[in-house]
Amino acid sequence: MSEETYEFQCMRAELLGLEKPSLEEFERNRAERLKQQQEELDAAEAQLLEEQDETLNNTGGKLDELNTILSSTQQKLNRFKQTACTSLSNIFSRSGSLQTETVNPGKEESETNPSTSGANTRRNTTACTSNINPTLNITDQGDNQMLEPEQQHQPGEPVIPIEKIRAAKDDVQKKMTSHLHKLDSLINKADQAEISMAEQTKQMRKMTNDHVKMPTKKNVTMKSRMIEACSSAVTQEKLDKWRKNFYEEPKNVLAQNVCSRFDPFDVCLSRKTIESINHVFTYKVEMEGKPVTNQKNSGRCWLFAALNCIRLPFMKEYNLDEFEFSQSYLFYWDKIERCNYFLNNIVNTSRRGEKVDGRLVSFLLTDPTSDGGQWDMLVNLITKHGLMPKKSFPESFTSEASQHMNAVLRSKLREYAKVLRNLMDTNPSDEEINAKIDDIMAEIYKVVGICLGIPAEKFTWEYYDKAKAYHSVGPIKPVEFYNTMVKPIFNVEDKVCLVTDPRLSNPYSQAYTVDCLGNVIGGRPVLYNNQPVELLLNMVTASLKAGEAVWFGCEVSKRFAPKQGIEDLNIHDFKLVFDVDIQKTLCKADRLIYGESSMTHAMLFTAVSLDENGFPKKLRVENSWGEERGEKGYLVMTADWFKDFGFEVVVDKKFVPEDVMRVFEMDPIVLPAWDPMGTLAQ
Repeated sequence: MSEETYEFQCMRAELLGLEKPSLEEFERNRAERLKQQQEELDAAEAQLLEEQDETLNNTGGKLDELNTILSSTQQKLNRFKQTACTSLSNIFSRSGSLQTETVNPGKEESETNPSTSGANTRRNTTACTSNINPTLNITDQGDNQMLEPEQQHQPGEPVIPIEKIRAAKDDVQKKMTSHLHKLDSLINKADQAEISMAEQTKQMRKMTNDHVKMPTKKNVTMKSRMIEACSSAVTQEKLDKWRKNFYEEPKNVLAQNVCSRFDPFDVCLSRKTIESINHVFTYKVEMEGKPVTNQKNSGRCWLFAALNCIRLPFMKEYNLDEFEFSQSYLFYWDKIERCNYFLNNIVNTSRRGEKVDGRLVSFLLTDPTSDGGQWDMLVNLITKHGLMPKKSFPESFTSEASQHMNAVLRSKLREYAKVLRNLMDTNPSDEEINAKIDDIMAEIYKVVGICLGIPAEKFTWEYYDKAKAYHSVGPIKPVEFYNTMVKPIFNVEDKVCLVTDPRLSNPYSQAYTVDCLGNVIGGRPVLYNNQPVELLLNMVTASLKAGEAVWFGCEVSKRFAPKQGIEDLNIHDFKLVFDVDIQKTLCKADRLIYGESSMTHAMLFTAVSLDENGFPKKLRVENSWGEERGEKGYLVMTADWFKDFGFEVVVDKKFVPEDVMRVFEMDPIVLPAWDPMGTLAQ
């Protein structure tokens, strides 16, 4: 019975309620398969070792063959040298013999003096043989001794004329000189060939040694990988065990049937928790904003939450039933300012010596123009560009669905980043850098204006109050509108940002900022005051009791039922369905360290309920996802949930103790650009 057949029969038996087939034969076959696999593994190792030995033997044979060739070549060179020297000696002998025949008493002795001629010949011989090989020695025994007895001059023989002797001598010397030059050339070539052959032998030995080592390393690596694969791979044996354990538990089959038809998170919802939730609170702001806002397919939650907070005292001051500030207006200016901020970051990181492929620049290039942001970035936009009503600059298709505009901007900004980095390599002046950024920003301005529209420099706001009385404001500039009509009742610069980061590396009562995080050059830096979460909840409670809503940042998706609008640690029972728990098995600090948690969403607290001891128990939250979720767009959050997944609140300075306010005077610790404390702006 094969392994697959046994699996099928086991599954079929469980589903039909039949008796499972016997494992005896299956176990026997499995043992045989394991034995066969081990034999195959041993055979593979043996084959690898055999190939290694064969490679070594082949390499050794090649070396022996090479040594034989070298020895043969060396012997040929030696024979050539000996032959050349013998030929040279014969030439010298013939020359000496010829000169001896010219001896004649009284006839130009100076020209035919054997001693002089012999000396010259010996000097030439010595010079020639010294070039051949220092170990070679051609012995010159004198001119007379070089002549055989029968070659000595005999009386009565005719004397050869001196002119013929001289001509013969000159001819012999010319031939001898020619042979000597050829011989020198051959000997030099032979020496060079010997040197070249020695160098090639050295290189060949090195290459051969390297070649010999490589198979050994490769075989060891392959062997270790094979052993590792056997111990850590997902084997069929493991799969059999897991499958068997899965189907032995009926609850797994039930959960599989349900979760394969419905959303697993909806299946995990706790009805008991849902039944305990209501929207009744101890303290609530006097009036909540209308209409419920909707950021749609954009990452503008921080802008919506802030403008929802600002509109509450504004609506009360001007007796309005409904009102919205233009989110698109601030979004427009944030895109312009944010692109300029990114370009300057590219220049500054180049000045800091950051590499393009380093972590910082790579992180900046990942998303050069995010929709997200922080409170201090909002302050920069409002104080520089002001505010205007939504009717004066309404939403556009791109403001509600920004992904395609962002795609254009990201592509161009990465291109411009390369342009600026290349420019920085030329050691430019500040004027040259600013001129280049201005040229780039002209193109950015065009793209953003095409997608979002360009706000008017002045506008006129006409409205009816609750008493149906008509009012008109303007023409007025957005900055003037904020300074004269909004700032007196809601000054964004009077608000401070408190965060709670429990990581041991980031102690409480310390100021922090995030590297390269911001949106306006020369604007207010993003500054955090790190405090325990209980202090943040106390500040929230104090603000809500005073009737002031609170902007905050959290990780919205954890332990969240979006349709019901509930943020509660007990809203999901993952353990019941999956037999494992998630999302809160790590402590808050570890979730930050291991990437399991970070700030992802900004919303607005508008109400709080207290327990019998006066501590916050639950909070009411105004979201910006429309009316379809929660209670017409409002959520309920438990205080325990905020302790685990809340990170940041913005409150008025008047609610913050003096010792906490003094932390803002400290030099901030700079967190890396990719730190989770900066993710809300990404």
